[in-house]
Amino acid sequence: MKRKFPLILFAISTATSAFAGLPDKGSLSSGSKATLNGGVYTVEGNVTIANTTAGQSAVDVGGNAVIFLKEGATLTVTGAGANGRATGGGAGIYLPEGRRLVITGRGTVNAYGGNAANGGNGGDGESGWVDDD
Repeated sequence: MKRKFPLILFAISTATSAFAGLPDKGSLSSGSKATLNGGVYTVEGNVTIANTTAGQSAVDVGGNAVIFLKEGATLTVTGAGANGRATGGGAGIYLPEGRRLVITGRGTVNAYGGNAANGGNGGDGESGWVDDD
């Protein structure tokens, strides 16, 4: 059974000047995978990133990054399901230890992890946290 757990984030500030010095990486677009290699990424309209490769995430954060949601924008990310043998389900957004991701603006983020299959090869994960400062 596939379960989806939405991640709901509330932005405190919409000022892009807080990210001065980070390069503008342009707009995120719909597809099967996105890698954020540092900088500011803008979401306009409805963007869906859904990976279908077993165990893979939809968005990988490869460098400290900002996702800026324009007014009314919706970003939906879905990690791929497990293959039941060698991989677990992928994350909607994979944020490795030591990286930082700021999500801000006046839009909506829906993040879903992939189905974990039977869990026979799974392990314990760690919970993430949201810093609303």
